[in-house]
Amino acid sequence: MVRKGRELEEKNGEDPWISVLGESWLRTFCFDFEGVRRLSKIVMRGDAEQHGAWMRTVSRISSGYAELYRGNLVEALQCFSQVRDPRITSNFILHWRWRLHAQLGMTEARLQAGDIADAHREVDDVLAYALSAADPNMRALAWEMKSRVARAENDFDGARVCIDHALAILDRFDIPVAAWQVHRTAGDLYADVGDREKAEGHRARAKEIITRLADSFEQGEPLRQSLLAAPPVRHIFGQAVSA
Repeated sequence: MVRKGRELEEKNGEDPWISVLGESWLRTFCFDFEGVRRLSKIVMRGDAEQHGAWMRTVSRISSGYAELYRGNLVEALQCFSQVRDPRITSNFILHWRWRLHAQLGMTEARLQAGDIADAHREVDDVLAYALSAADPNMRALAWEMKSRVARAENDFDGARVCIDHALAILDRFDIPVAAWQVHRTAGDLYADVGDREKAEGHRARAKEIITRLADSFEQGEPLRQSLLAAPPVRHIFGQAVSA
């Protein structure tokens, strides 16, 4: 759909901004960070700065996650910080939403670095902003991250309360990109507390959702492989719940 839209826009002599923006975020969801970098270099004729701010923001978030999965935590934090800094990333339509995504990335990086106190502060801010907006994706992701931080603090009761909030959102909204992450974290949490049945159930649900997302692409589509080869996805499919 995105590619056809882009072809039509270009055929009609229009700058394909809408399609390029949609494709860049789709590639981010599928962990194709190099693809996002290539798109960010496309030069348009009209409204360059208005749309350029959006593209630079998505590119920085994508670069942040690319560095994160390479283990370059300092570089990842720098990319996410640039999105949150209004002196570097100017305001644009729904800029607050992308800054929340960047802050989620910062929380992830701090968790990986073992900086639990700062991760706690970051995720509390994310959750407060997410709960003030009527966006089920952001709310589910914020609660999921809050659960992961609580788990890192060995606060398993608090982690369970947070993941239950995220799961309740999934009961009301079909949000597969957030849903597989919520079920992944629920599976990890219940494995930690020794509830094998629930752990396996949530992991099976995460695999099911990821497979549905992958199958929405045609066989041979590079984005399908990019999604399935991503470290967080391999983590799910490679897991076995210990007895």
